Amino acid sequence: MVPLKVGLVGCGRLAERGWLPALEMARIAGTARLAAIAESDPGRRETAARGAGLDSSAAFADWRDLIAAGQADAVVLALAGRAQVEPAAAATSAGMSVLVEKPPGGDLAGAAELARLHPAPAVGFSRRFDAAWGALQAAACRTAPPHALELGLSYRRDGWGAHVVHDDALADLGSHVADLSAWISGAAVVRARCSLLEADSAEGELELADGHGTARFAVAQSRPYAELGRLAGSSTGVRRGGWWRNALGRVGACPDATALARSLHAELTAFARAIAGGGNQGVASALDGVRCQAVLDALRASARAEGEWVDVTLPAESR
Repeated sequence: MVPLKVGLVGCGRLAERGWLPALEMARIAGTARLAAIAESDPGRRETAARGAGLDSSAAFADWRDLIAAGQADAVVLALAGRAQVEPAAAATSAGMSVLVEKPPGGDLAGAAELARLHPAPAVGFSRRFDAAWGALQAAACRTAPPHALELGLSYRRDGWGAHVVHDDALADLGSHVADLSAWISGAAVVRARCSLLEADSAEGELELADGHGTARFAVAQSRPYAELGRLAGSSTGVRRGGWWRNALGRVGACPDATALARSLHAELTAFARAIAGGGNQGVASALDGVRCQAVLDALRASARAEGEWVDVTLPAESR
């Protein structure tokens, strides 16, 4: 397999802690290599280029110049929401494969725009490539529905230190919950209710199609790092984090510090193999992104309706 030449658009905190280490892992593995970067902030652009060993001819201030240079076969858009749509369309028109970060398109309309591109981009729901979450999904496949899932994700946003993106907890972590619920159960989310919705936290429940059960969830951006995944009746699950791991992770001493890069590396490898003709490698599709945003819309509508169940409604072209 010829290594995929990747252009990275956006060199913020996610690129620093996730994509750049993941791309280095891919270079060592021979599956992909970083060919160019684009970042409007001069300091972040210089730091990323220096760390990746790129010279100035491969470090662009504007993503349009990266696409025009023709140095990459694919782009990873580590950008916030709506800012993904224009570069994704331009890269697709230039014949490049595209992977966008979650939450795709910023909202349902943006996600639908991405899904209308041909070929449509992949979406970066990287927990699909985490071994523990994969084991939980395999356990659900072995268990007859209905499933009773419990999902929890939290971290301290002030410890992450995002440069640009400031999504609330539902967009930031709830997007993972929406995708994990459908992916683990193998069924679409058809109804949602939200019992708590604040800027830094959200709680609720998702109903799965065809009698596949429900998924209860809680997410927060103001608590110590933790990941929880439970399937009733199964001993397989995900349980990570705690105050001591969060504290150690701030200085890079915690094993969890490399988990993001490992999952992104696995996702990037699957993306590269799919492009090389390897078929569906499990990377989330643009339609998965539309479904995720529709679930988030239903949860917000439920919160406005004081926690009533709300149907998940997809755009006509995505049904």
